[in-house]
Amino acid sequence: MIEIPAPGVQDRREIVEIYDRKLELGMSRELQEHLVRRTEGLAERARGLPFTGDHIYAVCRALKRQAIRTGEKKFTPEDIDRALQRKTRAAVVLSPSEERVVAIHEAGHALLAMLVEHATPPERISIAADMEGALGYVLRAARARPYAITAADMRADICVGLGGMCAERLVFGEVSIGAHTDLQQVNRIARAMVEEYGMGASTGVLVRLDDPPRHGTPMSERRRERIDAEVTEILEKELQRAQELLTGHRAMLEALAETLLSRKVLDRAELSALTKERAMAEVTIRLRHNPRTGEREVVIHYESDSDALPHEHERDHRALAERLIGRPLEQVLGGMTVDRVVVEKAPKAGAAASEEVAREKAGVRGT
Repeated sequence: MIEIPAPGVQDRREIVEIYDRKLELGMSRELQEHLVRRTEGLAERARGLPFTGDHIYAVCRALKRQAIRTGEKKFTPEDIDRALQRKTRAAVVLSPSEERVVAIHEAGHALLAMLVEHATPPERISIAADMEGALGYVLRAARARPYAITAADMRADICVGLGGMCAERLVFGEVSIGAHTDLQQVNRIARAMVEEYGMGASTGVLVRLDDPPRHGTPMSERRRERIDAEVTEILEKELQRAQELLTGHRAMLEALAETLLSRKVLDRAELSALTKERAMAEVTIRLRHNPRTGEREVVIHYESDSDALPHEHERDHRALAERLIGRPLEQVLGGMTVDRVVVEKAPKAGAAASEEVAREKAGVRGT
């Protein structure tokens, strides 16, 4: 038997270009890339079947029929999404409360994809309830190096995958059955890290062999326990990271969900604008003189409901400050030079503040 692998990103890009040219669709480069991104992963989740060239051809034929029917070749990402959905699936109508659960769930995934280091950023988020096997989805960018995925990359995927469940628990105090697929996926990733890729801290390089004669070799109870302990530790650490980040950014989480409820679909530009606007509203910039070191410091106070800050493990506070502000620090300070950049949790209300305040004209709030 000859096994034909599913087409990769570049393969799908070339397939789209061929059918676009053959059917004379005249799709823009942006629309072609949307189709390439939307055909990442599985076409049928229940059967584990990936997208193939046939799926892309079917979408292009659907667009061609639409052009013939309407008399114009003007297509949108929504046209592609509709073409990808299964025609036999009955329409899903959600109640307002169900739709809010879905919005919070998908907002949790999207927000963590923006906050977690090594996670690929979200390209599009939808609660249109018309996609195969899902009431909503977060479409993330393809990895820049898909053949050199690291343990940090896989941990980031686990953390983002737990975002929907953690967001539901944070906002509603309980979790819906919508987290089922996410839990299946993150468990598969964590177990693959330990059993297949030798990424466990204590299990070492002893992995499960793929060759049939040895694949079913009995495993000792002690080793099985060590593997389960490693998998559990990975999942629990990423669960804690997801909970801390979402708790610290709950205001942004709910703002994103409310916008999603209103618009149903958000693309990368809208997501970026929304999160930057929210971050600008929560950042206070102060200049202070450190009497102990004699340094002139700029302090970024970030309002948060928890002690955790985004990427708090990073030592480069300047990079973190610029990510919170959404622009180069030099623009905010008007060219003023400082010796050190510090990011801290905002002080409690009523705390003494004698530092000089640098107010950003574009909206960063000073106190």
